[in-house]
Amino acid sequence: MDIEQARANVRNILQGKLIKQAPTLDQAKERLRATDPDIDISRTLKQLNQRNIKGAVVDLAVEAATTITLPYLRPLLTATIVHLYEFGVGKGR
Repeated sequence: MDIEQARANVRNILQGKLIKQAPTLDQAKERLRATDPDIDISRTLKQLNQRNIKGAVVDLAVEAATTITLPYLRPLLTATIVHLYEFGVGKGR
C-alpha cells in the first residue's frame, strides 16, 4: 500500500465510509471480461509490464475512445481526473 492509499483509507474511516481494496490483477481481468468481453486492454498491460508508460497511455486512450469501452472506463477516468485535481495539477502547481 502506498502513502496515498493509506491517506485515502484514513479519510474514508474518518468519514465513516467503507474501505475498498484494489482487486488483484486476475480479479480485475475477470471483472472486465464479465462486464464486456469486447474490451481488450492486453496491449496496455503488456506496455505496462515493459515499463513503457507512454505506450500504455496511448493504447489505453485508443481503447477508451471506442464507444464500447468508454462507458466502462468512465468511472476510472473520472477518479483519475479528481485525484490529479486534488493533488495540485488543477491548481496550477
